[in-house]
Amino acid sequence: MATIPNKQTRPGLDVGAPVEVRDHFRGEWRFGFEIAAQTDDGYWIRRISDRSVLPVAIPSLEVRIRG
Repeated sequence: MATIPNKQTRPGLDVGAPVEVRDHFRGEWRFGFEIAAQTDDGYWIRRISDRSVLPVAIPSLEVRIRG
C-alpha cells in the first residue's frame, strides 16, 4: 500500500470528497473514487469500493469533483 503524505488539499478537493478520475485508455471520466491526500504531483485517490489507495499520485487535471 502506498504511503500517503500528510498535506492539506486545495479548496473544493478536501480529503474524502467524491471525485471522478480520467481513464487513460479511453479518456472517459470514471466515478467511485475519493480524495485521500494532495501532493505537489497531484492527488492520492482512494477507491470507494474497497478503500484501496491507488499506487501513484494522479495529476490535478485528471481529477474533478463528482457532479
